[in-house]
Amino acid sequence: MFIDESLDYHVLERTSNEVLWAEFPFENKKNVICGIFYRQHNSPEIFQSYFDETIEKFASSGKCIVIMGDFNIDLLKCASSLYSHDFLTSLQSCFLVPTIDKPTRVCSTSATLIDNIFINNPDQVVASGNIISDISDHFLQFCILKSMRDKIKIRKFNVRDFSTSSRDSFNADLSNVNWDTLTDKKPCDVDNLFSSFYNKFNKLINKHVPTKTISNRKAKQLSKPWITKGIRISIKVKNKLYASGDTTNYKIYRDKICTLTRLSKQQYYSKFLMIT
Repeated sequence: MFIDESLDYHVLERTSNEVLWAEFPFENKKNVICGIFYRQHNSPEIFQSYFDETIEKFASSGKCIVIMGDFNIDLLKCASSLYSHDFLTSLQSCFLVPTIDKPTRVCSTSATLIDNIFINNPDQVVASGNIISDISDHFLQFCILKSMRDKIKIRKFNVRDFSTSSRDSFNADLSNVNWDTLTDKKPCDVDNLFSSFYNKFNKLINKHVPTKTISNRKAKQLSKPWITKGIRISIKVKNKLYASGDTTNYKIYRDKICTLTRLSKQQYYSKFLMIT
């Protein structure tokens, strides 16, 4: 379980069978109890007994409960599998609702719903679903809840806008600066000299290359400038091939994208080093 360092929490229970429970306190709101599970393929009866006892205990607290993990119990087979039926009945008895209703593991011969996120307060759910990815044979699940905290200011990214800048114009203004005025002041304190130099130089920078605010998405793209628009489109096509089960064309496309990305990165840095 990955927890943001800004959140307060304490561990309620940690078991040897890969189960962790943690509680998150929120001011003026109900605490959230979060459980994360990985059920081994063996001993489903032992798991069911532990699951029933534990969720009844936490559900009686009246707090918001979120349970997530790989349960290895296919909810699509509730009508034909006793384990699936008992598992779903246990959830419903504690008012826990699944937020994922589509298969989470899809192979060429099967599709199962074994990974899920359950919550006892579905009104808090903003959006949920699967994220199709080729990281593993299991899709990724997400569930976005309404904020439990006071709204915080969204971090903004400021970058220099070179689209309208002119090197010749900047150099011309720079050559007209009277730098002698920096050393005319007595006494010549190093800190004051640097501060005066920085202010003059920064004023020119702001004039010719002003800052602009960009989105988090754009900031992420700028962190890897060699990932071109064409490569991003190709990645989307690759993900669609994976989702469709076309493994042959998916592998071909994946290998080509890796080659193109390495080549694009080499060309980017070669051009960058030549300019600088």
